[in-house]
Amino acid sequence: MRELGPAEQFRMDAVGPSGERVFFLFVETGGERHWFIAEKQQVAALAELGEHMLAGAEVEFDEDAVLHIQGRLAEPAELGEATFRVGDLRLGLRENEMVSVILESIDDDDESANFIIAPEQLQAASIHAMKIVAAGRPLCPRCAEAINPGEYHQCPEVDPNLN
Repeated sequence: MRELGPAEQFRMDAVGPSGERVFFLFVETGGERHWFIAEKQQVAALAELGEHMLAGAEVEFDEDAVLHIQGRLAEPAELGEATFRVGDLRLGLRENEMVSVILESIDDDDESANFIIAPEQLQAASIHAMKIVAAGRPLCPRCAEAINPGEYHQCPEVDPNLN
């Protein structure tokens, strides 16, 4: 496991046009930058889990720091060379209320990374990630599949022969 240490920066984001976006987690630790490719659902789940974990543990955090971090996250994201594609991810709350993030590679069982983020970083990144996830293609209200803009959507719920 790569022990990356405390994060100076952390973000969950996406690059590319709707329907072709690449979702990722970014962390900068010790002056080194790491990008981890993730699925949209993983980013959404991590953001939701993070918010629930902080609220459930009644972690108090600096709202001004969250707003400051959100301002930085509003700047366009860049995607560098990926360290690995995320398979499994876990969050843990430490006794000092810092958050441990563990990412495991989908391709290599022995490849994983662990880093520490502040609750303010997690809260700001979660808020940003939920906006990014929601900004994608609209979902069909019947089948919940993404609808490509400008294309006819063949809904399998309307036409069972499409299944």
